[in-house]
Amino acid sequence: MRAPFYCWKRRDPKRSLPRSSAATIRWYVGDGAGRIRPVTPADIREALLHLEGLLNLLPNLAIVVLVGLKAQSAAKNIRALTAVPLVATPHPSGEVFNVCPDKKDDAEEAFREVAFLLGGRIAE
Repeated sequence: MRAPFYCWKRRDPKRSLPRSSAATIRWYVGDGAGRIRPVTPADIREALLHLEGLLNLLPNLAIVVLVGLKAQSAAKNIRALTAVPLVATPHPSGEVFNVCPDKKDDAEEAFREVAFLLGGRIAE
């Protein structure tokens, strides 16, 4: 049985997925002046042009976790490229969690689903 994904609520390394078992692809979108800017629909369309090639580099991919609404907006396109399960979770920013504290529970539940799909469970 594989260990479950990182439990960010409790930050317990015993209940984490080993880094060697996960790949995190963060999409940095800058404004050209060294600042991060919001992702636009055009950015998502451009990223999708490269997604199939990226998926081909991950032949053992088991799950895709879509973090935040912008990533989740590409779910239909991702489903067209891969049959692996997609799991949606809120963006983990303070802006999201401070305004909507219940989103922390939603995120925890999403990673419980990931753990379940990988054959493990996050203990209470």
